[in-house]
Amino acid sequence: MLHLLARYNLALPFSERRILLLFGDVVALALAGIITLWGRALLQPEFTFDLLVTGGQAVWLVPMAAIWIIVAAVNQCYDLKIATQPRAIIQGLLFTALAVGIFYLLFFFILGRPVSEIGPTLLAERAFLINPIYLLPRIIPVSFLLLSVPLVALWRIGYIRLSAKFPLRRRAIIVGAGGAGQALIKTLNLHLHGYEIVGFVDDDPTKQEEVIAGLPVLGNRYNLQKMVNNKRVNEIVLAITHDLHDDLFRAMMDCYEQGIVIKSMSQLYEEMLGRVPVEHLGQRSLIPFWSDINLPTFYRVSKRLIDTLVALVGLTLMGILFPFIAGAIYLNSPGSIFYAQERLGKAGRRFTIYKFRSMIPDAEQQGEAIWATDDDPRITHVGKFLRRTRLDELPQLLNVLKGEMSIVGPRPERPEFIAQLQQEIPFYRTRLSVKPGLTGWAQVQYQYSNTIKDALIKLEYDLYYIKYRSLPLDLLIILRTIRVILMFRGT
Repeated sequence: MLHLLARYNLALPFSERRILLLFGDVVALALAGIITLWGRALLQPEFTFDLLVTGGQAVWLVPMAAIWIIVAAVNQCYDLKIATQPRAIIQGLLFTALAVGIFYLLFFFILGRPVSEIGPTLLAERAFLINPIYLLPRIIPVSFLLLSVPLVALWRIGYIRLSAKFPLRRRAIIVGAGGAGQALIKTLNLHLHGYEIVGFVDDDPTKQEEVIAGLPVLGNRYNLQKMVNNKRVNEIVLAITHDLHDDLFRAMMDCYEQGIVIKSMSQLYEEMLGRVPVEHLGQRSLIPFWSDINLPTFYRVSKRLIDTLVALVGLTLMGILFPFIAGAIYLNSPGSIFYAQERLGKAGRRFTIYKFRSMIPDAEQQGEAIWATDDDPRITHVGKFLRRTRLDELPQLLNVLKGEMSIVGPRPERPEFIAQLQQEIPFYRTRLSVKPGLTGWAQVQYQYSNTIKDALIKLEYDLYYIKYRSLPLDLLIILRTIRVILMFRGT
């Protein structure tokens, strides 16, 4: 069977793999709903398994399934590097089911009446005439969620096994066995299954027939097409940053005309990890990051509207919580309630942010900017709670309201750290091309940054956000931030 499938190009690209995951989840959820309604009809004959009676019940399973998909996306269940890890998938599905159940319970207790109060006869006769709010079931959602977890889990396990099979694995040749190509191999080995690199193509005579990063150098530009055909390659990854030789360009065009996908190393890296490979970018690659001019007007207006609404709601919440937060801070560590600090914003403009104080007073006695560390002794007991829940960031909503910050964007950094980091990390100052944010892609994807290496990885996430910023991405980051807060994973 696998040899038969191998005749067809079933090696799906990343975008189509995510669609496949989503489609499989939808099918599993639909199957869970059908089994739930069918089982209810078997156990209670008055609820016959027909469109009239089940329609009023099924109408609630559709929004539950939609919420499931949204929560699963927030839980990274459609990230390919997570989708191949059984333990992470099971944890994500359990958390998703719990979150959907909580959503339904809130809706049920606020708005609904159970079906039992209506009566099976009236329900059977007038299922579509009764106000749908009165049709809120109790047993069916529980059964649906209990069935959804194992059915979706079975599909995901099947996906993992299926994606490891030869016809469904993407086979690629990397053009360029230098630093960029080797970095890509390391990234693929660490983060992703379902991808098979057969070797390198490189013009350097000293690298021919050598093994680099565990893979052979198969030849040079003149036999690229031959290697693609012999190795049954689906994809060519270009891992060189200088201009292409004319012969290499022609060879790649010949492969392209055969239906071979051609990608840059940067593009593949971004698709895999949601990061931009800063150390392997050419200067021309930075041009898309510099300006907001090409952003759709709708996005810019919507972003500012969301910033204003969220800031107003958040400041109202801060007003309610302020007496409790201020009292806890002062009792734990007498001193100022707020902490002010200078940061750099868009285009390097200086501004002052305010936070609820989470450290002891005069935490930087030498006047030097010091990165916080894990288990930093300067952080108070109340401060740890404020950081875990991100409550210490609430006063920055004033900066959002003033327009100095946005809800979503790269976190604003201190001038001292930026001066240091732009000497160590290429293109670090590029993150100042947009307005900083209260939360960001780097914050929901990576840990707290307190080393040069961490700052490099977070810059890669920030540049990915700057390059692909959009309303859906902003909303995803906001939802994942809420998840971080609810799970006490703030830093």
